[in-house]
Amino acid sequence: MRGVFSITATTPMIDQRERFSRFHFVLMIFCLSLMASCESGQTGHATASGEQANGQVAGNQKPAKAKPEKPSPDDHLAMGSWFWSQKAFDKAEAEFREAIEQHPESSHGYARLAGLLLTRNQVGEAIPLYQEAIMRDPKNPKLFAALSIAYLHQSRYSMAKSMAEEALKLAPDMAQARKLNEYIDAKTAVVERTRSTDAADASSNAANSHE
Repeated sequence: MRGVFSITATTPMIDQRERFSRFHFVLMIFCLSLMASCESGQTGHATASGEQANGQVAGNQKPAKAKPEKPSPDDHLAMGSWFWSQKAFDKAEAEFREAIEQHPESSHGYARLAGLLLTRNQVGEAIPLYQEAIMRDPKNPKLFAALSIAYLHQSRYSMAKSMAEEALKLAPDMAQARKLNEYIDAKTAVVERTRSTDAADASSNAANSHE
């Protein structure tokens, strides 16, 4: 496999079902790689010894019971990622939403939830989440590349191109963004050729009908 985005301008035309299947696979791989790259350094909590957790016991005094800690945003992100890997999508979504609620200033929850929804073809919901993530992390090229994919999924080629170019501005050596940009150019060229052919056919049919 020649990288995540292996579709170039020389790719032959394929039927709609195969094209969607390939694109969806590419989309899933990219979003999973984005998810992995956005890991925010999960830090495990060290388990204290009984003496440290409960304190020193003086005489007949009962040791204090340690209260269970509330899961942190990072905990919810980690659990959401795990549920996602197990294809428990609804549980993953709930965990990501909880991470956002607890830490709305962070981009990670928005990006992770957007990636999940995008791979489930909920593009309309994913786009504003990616936009929220970019507002919080405007120097992250992978967020722009992911948003480009979302626009591409809606056949919004101009917006997809803009986001891919922004990703390349931030990271000129980013192979995924470069391949994505090439695919958008190739796809746009195909669309333009199809439109030109359709227009020519319509004109020819109109001329023939008047003969």
